[in-house]
Amino acid sequence: MQTAQRSLPDPTAKRLALLLLAAAGCLFAAWIAQMNFVMHDMYHELALVREAMFRGELPLDNPFAFTPTVYPSVHHEWAMGLLLYGFCISTGWGLMGLTILRWMLILGIVSATYMTARRRGASPIVFALAALLILPIAWVGFGTLRAQLVTLLFTAVQLRLVDEDRRGRRGWVLMLLPLWFVWVNIHAGFLVGAGLLAIDTFERVAADLVNQWRQGRLGERRWLMRRLVHRYWHRVGLLIAATATLGLTPYGAQYAPYVLHAVRLPRPEIAEWGPLWTTYNPGLTLLSYLMTIVLTTVAVVQLGWRRAIGTLSLIVTAYLALRHIRHGSIYGVVWMCYAPPLLSRCKMGPAIQAWICQRQGAVQRGAVAAIVGSLAYFFYVGGWYTVLPVQSAEMGTGNQPVGVVEYLKENHFRGRLQLPFGAGAYVMWHMYPDVLISIDGRYEVGYPPELLDEHRAFYRGEPGWEQMLDRYPSDAVVVPVGSPIVDAMQSQLHWRLSYQDDAYLLMTPPDSPIVWTDRDRRGETLPQNFL
Repeated sequence: MQTAQRSLPDPTAKRLALLLLAAAGCLFAAWIAQMNFVMHDMYHELALVREAMFRGELPLDNPFAFTPTVYPSVHHEWAMGLLLYGFCISTGWGLMGLTILRWMLILGIVSATYMTARRRGASPIVFALAALLILPIAWVGFGTLRAQLVTLLFTAVQLRLVDEDRRGRRGWVLMLLPLWFVWVNIHAGFLVGAGLLAIDTFERVAADLVNQWRQGRLGERRWLMRRLVHRYWHRVGLLIAATATLGLTPYGAQYAPYVLHAVRLPRPEIAEWGPLWTTYNPGLTLLSYLMTIVLTTVAVVQLGWRRAIGTLSLIVTAYLALRHIRHGSIYGVVWMCYAPPLLSRCKMGPAIQAWICQRQGAVQRGAVAAIVGSLAYFFYVGGWYTVLPVQSAEMGTGNQPVGVVEYLKENHFRGRLQLPFGAGAYVMWHMYPDVLISIDGRYEVGYPPELLDEHRAFYRGEPGWEQMLDRYPSDAVVVPVGSPIVDAMQSQLHWRLSYQDDAYLLMTPPDSPIVWTDRDRRGETLPQNFL
């Protein structure tokens, strides 16, 4: 297999490569710096682990809610909760443990991606420039702290192992088996790994058959079959093992049906599952996406698809990224592993490197400016620590109801609490078993999907909103600030506004047995009660 020269004997090229890699790394850190806030997902993962420790086994029911739930409740991220529990609670590190774990995973992703690309012949200069190009697409998977980070890390590691297999070192691929075992228990993104292996195997077999056809040997069926079996039997065995791995979770045979149901489930109300053009900055994102497609196409055309290994994986992940914002980070990892080597081996790779070296002065100044500016921005926005959003206007329903929970505890509240999708997990962690919730961010893991539609309709004040309170009687309702339902609840049902801050309100019924003391904390700085 033809590869680009990986060494850079020219000291100038070496220096420029290091500067550009450092600049790309700093720009990447600055790009994701504002994603240093706690995601609500981790709270339902922690609550599940705590309940499992209490029971001595993972619960198959959903004990946290008073609304309709599903059975069995297969939580495909249960081991992520165990990992978070170890880093944040068992150690006593709290938010610092969360920060350490997040950056360990990010460093692992970047390192594995770079090693894979370099192993395949990528020029460091081309890799650095490619990293800048993919940032507007890949950023979405790097929040604090989601199991998707593990999927990105394991995807990069798997691509590295598969590359060793391409070189005839099959022993490396055996490492996929323990990798998959851990992966399937941390995140259902394990399907990404199995799918990419299947795609890569299909691409290799297809290229092999085309080669034999050109040599006129397709008619030698017995010889051809022996060749294919000899070259790919271990791949087929791994794909069978991938299917069997679905049963290697505490949920046993119940895991596979859940996954098959979940991957087909539409999620129109969840923003990250929207198409790429609905992202926060569609112009820049779509321009970046189009450029990755154009550059990859040019490289494949110049090299020929049989030499452009990884093309099919790039096509499939590019399609997934276009369909769902959430998959942009998977496309980013695959693109960074496969595209820089392709670009380095085609005509444009040496041309880009020569152009950079001819303008070394301007490139050096630009790289240093990018490093200084990125680091300044990173520290300015606090990218080196983790925050719990409690009253940020930008976060909206992503704020955690810290003030509401404090108020409920002060009033010794016990009962059923209705709240929006993103706030349930925090209450679950802090107030279960005294408080049962109406919904949380697990979606299909714990609830029938139509329950989210009912919550959305209620908080929007759509016709018939009051029927939800009849179907699922609540002792109090948490309402995001600005929701139109507040005035309707006060005027039509005479519910009281008992508590308010800059993020959430608490509505209580007129016949509540608790004597609520009204409290207004608007304008106050709420504490970051993480755990």
